[in-house]
Amino acid sequence: VSTASKEGGNVFRNNLIDSMYGSYQSYILYQTRLVFDQNKLINNRYTSGYNYWYYIDRARITRNLITMPNGATSYGIYMPNCNTGQTAGQIFLFANNMMYIGGSTSTSYGIYCSSGDQIDFRSNNFLFTNSTSYGIYFYNTTSISNNFVSNNIVNTYASGYGAYFYSYYCTSINYNNYYGCPTLLYDGYSGATVTSFPNTTWQTTYARDVNGKNANPGYVSSTNPVDLHVTSSALNNVAGVQSQVTVDYDGQTRSGSTPDIGADEFTPTSTD
Repeated sequence: VSTASKEGGNVFRNNLIDSMYGSYQSYILYQTRLVFDQNKLINNRYTSGYNYWYYIDRARITRNLITMPNGATSYGIYMPNCNTGQTAGQIFLFANNMMYIGGSTSTSYGIYCSSGDQIDFRSNNFLFTNSTSYGIYFYNTTSISNNFVSNNIVNTYASGYGAYFYSYYCTSINYNNYYGCPTLLYDGYSGATVTSFPNTTWQTTYARDVNGKNANPGYVSSTNPVDLHVTSSALNNVAGVQSQVTVDYDGQTRSGSTPDIGADEFTPTSTD
């Protein structure tokens, strides 16, 4: 297989990869129409972890749990050159996933996307507790359009950024919730550094994250083993409607008019 001759239609579903020998939870190259669904990738052994996906096109990465509790210099997903050169509408969907990177040292990335096109990051839950974190990191040195970042929760108790756009921002960035991040996001194209909402440069001038939030998601458990289901009423019924995401992490049907931000469609517990 190669960039010119990719494997097509492979399906990885309902697998448990636990405490593997080595840093790689998954290492996938030269695929098209890949389905990676409902897997649990758990690294309790090594202090660094990687999921390395290279030249993957038109994939559906949905409803997976990725945990790296000892996360020294870890990449939740490192994905260079994915979905480049595809025709309009042939998207790479990363949706309804839950990811935790812990530990106390080094720098980690939740999603590191380099030179990707038509990449949709929608309705994912992230938690970082290591020293420096980049939740969603886009490294594009040229203007690549049609990338979407929406309805995600990025929660970090570390220094770093909720989202970092190295040079060019995405086509659409909205309805994301950033909590605990010293810097919510940085955009190299506009020069915007956002530490709180509302932010005139980011939300008004550039019309990004117009409906962005700073709410504590109230994860059920933020310590290993984590449970990144959401309890905060601030994220209930306030997401944007997405035709690409009709169920949540648990397979429950999403609201067609007022879905919830994040991977979990939920009903807050009444305090009456």
